[in-house]
Amino acid sequence: MVLKKLIRKFGTRKSGQKWQWHKIINTDFSGIFTIEGFWNTKNDVIYAEHSSEIPADLREALVVKFPSGVMLWGAISSKGLMPQSCPINFTQLLRDQLPLDKRKRIYMAGDLYAKFLREEAIPTINEVVKNLSEVIFQDDQDSKHRTKVAMDVVSDHFEERIEPNDGDTKFADVWPIENIWGILKEKTRGKKFQNLDLLVDFINSEWRKISPDQCEADQVHFTALLRETSFLDKNCLHLTNKLLDVVDF
Repeated sequence: MVLKKLIRKFGTRKSGQKWQWHKIINTDFSGIFTIEGFWNTKNDVIYAEHSSEIPADLREALVVKFPSGVMLWGAISSKGLMPQSCPINFTQLLRDQLPLDKRKRIYMAGDLYAKFLREEAIPTINEVVKNLSEVIFQDDQDSKHRTKVAMDVVSDHFEERIEPNDGDTKFADVWPIENIWGILKEKTRGKKFQNLDLLVDFINSEWRKISPDQCEADQVHFTALLRETSFLDKNCLHLTNKLLDVVDF
C-alpha cells in the first residue's frame, strides 16, 4: 500500500529516527479564485405566485455564471511558504504565453508544466533552499506531472522526490498545501472584488500572514493523519479478515 510506503520511508513522529517530512517541499496549483468569491447559488431563489410580483430589478438581475478568476501556484515546507511574498500568478503567466491568434487556447500539458517548473517554480524554491539536494520534491498525481518531460526537469534539480504514483489518492486533498489554499478560499468566501488585481492583492496579503511555524504545524498534523489512517486501515483489514473467517458463504 502506498500509505505504508510513505510511513516506512519518512516516518510519522517528529521525534523518530525516520522523520524526514521537514525536508519535503509540497507543491500544487490552487484551483480558481474568483472576483465573486464563493456563494451558494442555491440560496439565490425568489418565491412568488406570479412573475409580476417580483420587482423588476430582481427579475433582470445579472447572474455571472463564470466570473473572472485566477489560478495560483505555491509550495509549503517547514521553512514556510514559497514564494515567501505571494503565490505565483499562474493565470497571468498563461496569458503572457498566449499566441498572436487569440482564438487559440493554451492547455496545461506536460511540456508547459516542465517549462513552468524550470523557469518559475524551481527558482522560487531555490531562493529559500539554497541546496536543492537537501529537500524532497512533491507534486500530485495529475497526468501532466507524470509526463517524462516534467519528471526529467524534477530529476535534473532534485536528488529525491515523492513520485506522482506514490502520492496516495486518498490524500490528494489533505496535503499541507491544500490546507493553505483552503484557508485562502475561506478568507475570500462571500467577498466581491472589483477586478482581478484587487483579488490577487488580497490573497497576497493573507498569504504573507501565514508563518513558518504554522507551516511546520501543518506538516506535523498531516503526519498525524497518516498515522491515524494507517492504524484504521490496518484494523479494518484485520476485522474484515476475521469476519470472513466466521461468515459461511
